[in-house]
Amino acid sequence: MITEDKSNVKSMSSNEFSNEDQKNQESAQKKDSSKEIGNPVNNGGVSASKNDLHLEKQWLAIRDEYLSNFPEMKDINIDYEQNDIKSLITDIAVRRQKTDQEIKDEIINWTPKK
Repeated sequence: MITEDKSNVKSMSSNEFSNEDQKNQESAQKKDSSKEIGNPVNNGGVSASKNDLHLEKQWLAIRDEYLSNFPEMKDINIDYEQNDIKSLITDIAVRRQKTDQEIKDEIINWTPKK
């Protein structure tokens, strides 16, 4: 059985890297992380997701009635992945030659007939 000569490990100088260097780096990082961070930017992401959830609930409530009012929507694929109503809205908008926002407004403001 042949083994490698590991004697070169012993010959490494202690200046290359030591535990003290690592400790100093960690403490420097802690000091940097304790600096006060500014306020986060409000990009509207939370409210957008709430609007999407409301849009999705409304869509599920009016889907059949909505599609029956537009013959050009007869063969559209209404199966969309959960939380991806945006792609469905885009498909409807393209088919009806309207903007995504117009379709969203239509769905949100749709009053179901009983």
